[in-house]
Amino acid sequence: MSRFGATMPERLMNRSASVQKIKDPALAARLRESLKKRLGVDALDKDGRLAIPARELAQRMQRQAEQENPVEISPLQMTLDLFEPERKDSAMAGLMKKAGLRPRGEATLGQVQSFLHALKNRHPKRNWMKEKIYKNLYERDDEDISFKKISSEFSDSGKATILKNMNEFLRMVDPEIVEKLPPLVRISKARKEEGRGYYESVSHVIAYFSSDDSYKSTHFHELIHWVHYNCDDTKKKKIGDYFQKRIKGEKIGFLKWNGQGYSDHFAPSFDKKNDYAGRIYGFESRQGMPDGVEMPSRHLQMLALSPEEFLRYWNDRIHGRYYWRMAFLRSLTLLFK
Repeated sequence: MSRFGATMPERLMNRSASVQKIKDPALAARLRESLKKRLGVDALDKDGRLAIPARELAQRMQRQAEQENPVEISPLQMTLDLFEPERKDSAMAGLMKKAGLRPRGEATLGQVQSFLHALKNRHPKRNWMKEKIYKNLYERDDEDISFKKISSEFSDSGKATILKNMNEFLRMVDPEIVEKLPPLVRISKARKEEGRGYYESVSHVIAYFSSDDSYKSTHFHELIHWVHYNCDDTKKKKIGDYFQKRIKGEKIGFLKWNGQGYSDHFAPSFDKKNDYAGRIYGFESRQGMPDGVEMPSRHLQMLALSPEEFLRYWNDRIHGRYYWRMAFLRSLTLLFK
């Protein structure tokens, strides 16, 4: 059916499929397995009838047709694909649906507030710093060594802010993902020439120039690098593939923020200098990372903003398209198992 373009749900309305009346048990079994292989293990109900709503069936067939006859998929379509119910990241789709957010269309402040509140409270509070740092042999299991692993160059109040922001961010990430992350050695003080901060993927050290809460987005940014560099290869590849599709046909240039990279509307329309998400590095391929390691960190760090500020990014459009939102939604899958 997909070969001949039966991709619109309306074409499948009032249609049905069943193997109930097949008298040959062997043939019925073959047909049943064929349907399951073609449409998924949940394609049939216990009585052998097709058990997929027409719209969902059309989506599945469309995907199979695209796999058999690959065509260029628009960034918007790739974003919409995130919300198919059978995907592993459907928890994200449910979270957004409950808040009233959609991949397309304007959002209200109330919807964004509801979404951010749900995202930031979806998992119980845990002292992730205590759990995700290397312990020395002389340290007891019941000892909270969080402050010991933060540079003494930060004040106690600064250390508390860093811990607060770390726990707030990691509370949004599925625990199954956080538990697999390599422990951090410590959180250091970055020098002025090193910028606002960095994550060192070999030594597993995070550094911040400041512990002030005004640097909250930077605190999030480096934690996102930690999650991204150490996520599953399949997820890493999907994010890299998306970045490659976004920059297709564009020549590398010098970004307005700094460094070499690609613009392709990664920056919001109201802040053209904020194109850092398109930055690339020479070492990426040697470390096995696809190009675009700054895309997730630059987009997800906006979760540190107030709902009012975040709404501005969410509703931003360039040439009628939600470019920033599309990259944000792809990056958001990092937080879900």
